Amino acid sequence: MTAKVDTRKATLEDLRSDRVHEYEVVTPTGERLLFEMRALTPDEALDALRIVGEPPEAPYTDEFFTDPEGKVTRKRDWRDPAYLKALQHYRMRQMHAQILACWVMDVPGETTDEKLDYIAGLDNWAVSALWKITNQLIETAEEDIRHRPFRRT
Repeated sequence: MTAKVDTRKATLEDLRSDRVHEYEVVTPTGERLLFEMRALTPDEALDALRIVGEPPEAPYTDEFFTDPEGKVTRKRDWRDPAYLKALQHYRMRQMHAQILACWVMDVPGETTDEKLDYIAGLDNWAVSALWKITNQLIETAEEDIRHRPFRRT
């Protein structure tokens, strides 16, 4: 039998949570660890993305193309292996920055870069768990939103 979950009207306080959320994660050895995380405001989520800087740019090729306005532009090599590797690193760094912003733990390191490097050095299962938790706190899954049809009285 499934327990009934009560639904109540949201208040503004519900939407500005400064509280710490606890998540239990089972490690590969079966141990249960508790992670404390916090939700971010939209500005904090964007700030976390911005701290990693600008994304890498694909290198130019020796080819040119003419755009619809007649401007001749040099083509970029979007499949360049060095560019793809740098882009992957950039996206991982963004992920680590959002984890850092949500994680209620004093991550070792003097600078933000050192803290991001520390997170990057964790076991992959741990980073994966932290990222899944972070996603729950910065995005709402579609299945968690339900339309409540109008009720006629």
